[in-house]
This record gives sequence, C-alpha cells and structure tokens, in this order.
Amino acid sequence: MSSRTVALTAIFTAFVFVTTWAFTIGIPTTSGGYFDVGEIMVYIVAILEGPYVGAFASGVGSMFSDAAVSPAYAPGTLVIKAAEGFVVGYLSNRAFSGMSRPTWRVLSVIIGLGIGGMIGYLGTTYWSVSNYQFAIGPINLPSFAIPQAFWIVLGAVALAGIALAGAFVDEKIGYTALAIMAGGSVMVLGYFLYNITFIEPLAPAVVEVPFDIGQALIGLLVAIPVVRRVKMVMVRSGNAR
Repeated sequence: MSSRTVALTAIFTAFVFVTTWAFTIGIPTTSGGYFDVGEIMVYIVAILEGPYVGAFASGVGSMFSDAAVSPAYAPGTLVIKAAEGFVVGYLSNRAFSGMSRPTWRVLSVIIGLGIGGMIGYLGTTYWSVSNYQFAIGPINLPSFAIPQAFWIVLGAVALAGIALAGAFVDEKIGYTALAIMAGGSVMVLGYFLYNITFIEPLAPAVVEVPFDIGQALIGLLVAIPVVRRVKMVMVRSGNAR
C-alpha cells in the first residue's frame, strides 16, 4: 500500500467521522436513532477512491461517530458502513462496456423516476413528522417539522435532475445512482437486522427503515454532483485516477 493511499485513507476516515458526528437529526424512534449527513461522504469517498479505501474510511469513521453519539450502534456500524462503502466503491468503479449510450440514457431516466418517486412517496408518508431534533455536534437546536410539500418538490427535482443529467450530460449517472442504491440497501438491511438482534423489537425497527432509506437517498442526491465536480477538477489538474 502506497504512502498516498495510507494518507488519503486517514484523511477520508476523518472526513467521514466529522460529517457524521457534526450534523445529526434525531428521528422519532424508540431507540434514539438519528439521521446524519455522513452518508454523503461515504459515497463520495467510495466512488473517488474505490472499494477498499471506501470500506475502511466509511466503517471506521462512522464507528467513531456512533461511539460518541450512540455507542450501542458502534459495533454494527463498523461492519455495516464498511460493507456499504465497499459495495458502492466496487460497483461504481466497474467499467461496463456492453451497453450503448442510448441504453445508458434510458437507464438513467428510469433510475431518476424511481428515486424521485421514492422520495415523494416516503417523504409524504413517513418523513413529514413534527419532532426532528437537529444538532450541531453536542448542541441541540429546537425541534422542527418538514412539510409534505417539501418532499414532493424534492422528489420532482431528483427525478428531473437525474433523468436530464443522464440524457444530456453523462449517460452513466443513472448507473452511479444504481451503485449507490445497492450500497444503501446494504446499509438499510444491515441496520434493520442489527436493530432486531441487539437493540429493539421488530415493530420499532421497522419504523426506522424509511428513515434509513431517506438517509441513503439524500446522500445520493448530494454525492453525485459533488463527485462529478471533483472529477472535473481532477481531470483539469491532471490528477485523474
């Protein structure tokens, strides 16, 4: 392992920890679960640096955050987030050459429809609650509600953004989104199994599932344009992988 890889792994592990720990939103669950923006950095690291750096930084960085915020989840988070980072890093960096550009564009439109529809449905059905508790590090801010209209608009923006970007900007954006969704599915399933095995009964564990899905989808919407921008900068500077 090169010194560059070691240094980047340490830096990205710290980034995952900081983004996961610094901005959290408590959700209405019986186990004290929370929504965080660390998923964004998990996806960015995995896509940019591949499955191994992605797995280590995601697992260890997220585990340190849970050790500070919700210690009961720390052991499971180490495994779950490492698996998530590996899956996203592995799939997003595979080169599939058997599909034509029009087929890739159609896939991007379909993925955009799916993601936009999921955000609209889950947002209006599960995420529009009145007792979200936003915190910056250890500082709790007043609780707040998110109206249903917000999720409808966000779903429409996600649909249009992914579909149009896939059709006119980068035909493989849909595939990148699919890779993230695969990793996000690992995270959602992993936390569900960890909850019912070690934390809480089945019913409250089921309540947390839509919020875990939301964490993955929000991470996807932010990570994809950030990664694209970073790659453009890397190409211009001659440091592309």
